[in-house]
Amino acid sequence: MTPFVIFALPRSRTTWLSEWLDCGHDLMPYADSVAQFIGAILRRGGTVETGAMVAWRALRKAMPGAPIVTIRRPVFHVWDSLQRQTTMMDRSMFDALMARNVLLDEIETAGALSIRYDQLANPKTCAMLWDRLKPGPFDLARWRTFDAVNINTDVEAARQAHMKRIDRINDILLEAKQLDAELQGMET
Repeated sequence: MTPFVIFALPRSRTTWLSEWLDCGHDLMPYADSVAQFIGAILRRGGTVETGAMVAWRALRKAMPGAPIVTIRRPVFHVWDSLQRQTTMMDRSMFDALMARNVLLDEIETAGALSIRYDQLANPKTCAMLWDRLKPGPFDLARWRTFDAVNINTDVEAARQAHMKRIDRINDILLEAKQLDAELQGMET
């Protein structure tokens, strides 16, 4: 099975997608290196990531045949949803969302399939996504079962878990940025 990567901002049905597609979700914060992150994606057969956009070139190089998809939800809708989930939102977090959004633009410019967040409520869109990412036929009954359930990440619990690993997360983000800069330099 070819692994896949879906990039999206938080609060864009990413947890739902990872459950429906039976793949990883936000694996990067739990890895200690980009290589370990790639290994986790390969083991899970794919992942839905909300903060790993900076590693997209490294992922494309390591998994050249892997489909890459973006899910797009307007940043201000994401921000509003996050503010309802946690009290720990500040200007730096908004700026981080905007930076990730710019990276989503970059990923799409490089050829990734882009799907609007609201299109995930359409079985035809999800059938097309399934056909692109998963072996076997699209199961409409399975999609209906998942579509009827509101599956969410506990944002506050995830934030606290990430804070416990913040040094490792910063290290892998720095490694990913350095790899990205090297790979971007090779493209020009």
